[in-house]
Amino acid sequence: MNIPSARLAFFWLLVLCVGPLMATRQVRSFPLASMSVHVSPARHDVSPLLRMLKSLPDMATLTGGQDDEEAEGGDRTVRRRARAPSGAAIPDPIVQKIFGSIFSATFGIQFDGISGSSSGWVAPDTNGAIGPTQFVEFLNGVWAVYNRTNGNLLLGPEKDNHVWQGFGGVCETNNNGDPIGQYDKQAGRWVLTQHAVPPDGEQAYQCVAISVTSDATGAFYRYAFPLPLNDLPDYPKISTWVDGYYYSADEFLLSNLQQEIGPYVCAFDRTSMLQGLDATSQCFQLAPIYLSLLSSDWDGTTPPPTGSPAYFMSLGSNSLNLWQFHVDFANPANTTFTGPVVLPVATFTEACGDGGVCIPQPGVKQKLDSLGDRLMYRLAYRNFGDHESLVANHAVEANGEVGIRWYEIRSPGLNPVVYQQQTSAVRGANRWMGSIAMDHLGDIAIGYSGSSSKLYPSVRVAGRLASDPLNELKREIIVLTGGGAEDGSYRWGDYNSLLIDPLDDCTFWFTAQYFPTNGSYNWNTHITSFSIPACTSDLNSHGGIVSSERAVPTPGDRAGTPLR
Repeated sequence: MNIPSARLAFFWLLVLCVGPLMATRQVRSFPLASMSVHVSPARHDVSPLLRMLKSLPDMATLTGGQDDEEAEGGDRTVRRRARAPSGAAIPDPIVQKIFGSIFSATFGIQFDGISGSSSGWVAPDTNGAIGPTQFVEFLNGVWAVYNRTNGNLLLGPEKDNHVWQGFGGVCETNNNGDPIGQYDKQAGRWVLTQHAVPPDGEQAYQCVAISVTSDATGAFYRYAFPLPLNDLPDYPKISTWVDGYYYSADEFLLSNLQQEIGPYVCAFDRTSMLQGLDATSQCFQLAPIYLSLLSSDWDGTTPPPTGSPAYFMSLGSNSLNLWQFHVDFANPANTTFTGPVVLPVATFTEACGDGGVCIPQPGVKQKLDSLGDRLMYRLAYRNFGDHESLVANHAVEANGEVGIRWYEIRSPGLNPVVYQQQTSAVRGANRWMGSIAMDHLGDIAIGYSGSSSKLYPSVRVAGRLASDPLNELKREIIVLTGGGAEDGSYRWGDYNSLLIDPLDDCTFWFTAQYFPTNGSYNWNTHITSFSIPACTSDLNSHGGIVSSERAVPTPGDRAGTPLR
């Protein structure tokens, strides 16, 4: 079933008429180009056990090319919003000038994951997901399943479309990248997704697979959701909420990739998908004045308040834009997507001046992409009972280098407020590609990449205790220093991922990219787990977090004993 591809003239008039964002908090309810309701996806089925499927030959994955977006070094180029030159950088007023003690973290298992030699892509789109017995990487081109206790490989690396083998259509034949792997902590299921774009510009799909059990090597319920006709979905993300899996992507006209259509957001019927039933989706097309919305991703064991919407957020001009998505799968007429609420933040200049390329590396002229024009994956949500929090981050200019700007937003559903914000930038290195999350005590951790003209790109983490003074981080820890530079492409990332462990709600799992030697396509990914002692002490004193995944692992798991 095709989604109507509306191109409404009033939308372009709207773009011309919108003035600068006001300095005070406000709600703007922009008209939406369209809402589309799918009675069912184009197709859905249940797969065989993935561990029983044969590996796909390389050529089988390249139907339509490795990616149908503009090629750059064998990989896609992230599409950007057109902008005027930014001029001189604005001094950042909230750069942290004094760092106290070093970030207190207890490190657990560390191991290398998928490498560029397995993927064949210049940028991995680094993300990982942690379950009760397994760790999954789902990267550009390939995916793999590991034992979370010892890092032993359980499945793969296999081509991403190995997941859709036998499914039919472009989800099976194309391997277009932009993947995300998630673990639905509340349901105990894996969520794997990537888009599929036919080479002839016909119907594109978002391919979504939900595991039947908590075993990522087992069977999956598979779905192909139609996307707007003649559009190219770029930089898609997916998150877990109580009533749905929420999706966002930037849409560009396939026949002219310089023409931005705008963000496209959807809710997929999680309840039906967890049972392998027909599943509807409800979607909205936004104006191209916005870019790269992220949807709230539920962490912890306390659900959002009854009837709570899902939240979407994007980066504005010295502001954050916040939307609410209320979905009603039983009565689609009740579904709404409202906002944005504009939340002013401390002034900033996007990293590299325009969100582009400027990150130096030692020994090579090649500089790296900051992707500082957007919020970075994930938009982590947590309900503490007495308050709700969202945490987000992006890369900014600071101290003549690039630093991580991070935020905690409280009460997103009632009276959203920027509770704390800070820019972490210490002279001597550039920091970018951040990913942020909170443990069950409200401690914050941030993982990111770091590089300078003297230090190869490295894997770093920093954080703070909930009891620390607001707007402050502890001094960072360099987890791993790379042995080489990306020398052939400006691409890096295009994102890292920091997840919270479903077993204890304390342990963070960070997945990032590094190079062992100079080159291109020869990147490695690194997985590291760590926790904040205050959280684990609290956990031990209360006998552990009550978790259905911890207490009753789903039959079919075959990895070793979980890391406690």
